Amino acid sequence: VELAHSRSRITHTIGRLEKAQLVERQPCEADGRGIEAVMTAKGFAALEVAAHTHVTGVHNYLVASTTPEQLAAIGDVFDKVAARLGGTRF
Repeated sequence: VELAHSRSRITHTIGRLEKAQLVERQPCEADGRGIEAVMTAKGFAALEVAAHTHVTGVHNYLVASTTPEQLAAIGDVFDKVAARLGGTRF
């Protein structure tokens, strides 16, 4: 997994998520020197709510407002962006 944040920024963000009880830090089984942030039950519940809100918004404001041809054009743009970032489209 790649992140576009500094190590200190990630640490700060995980700290805030931990304080909100959305994640907890656990030792990394694959590398004893590392720590993993593991989502808690409260974190999963928050993710479920956020995911539903996100999917509903994308449908209502994007999918329902465009033609199939426009969606195909958006897909082409996303493919080009993903290729420049070195990734692939899912």
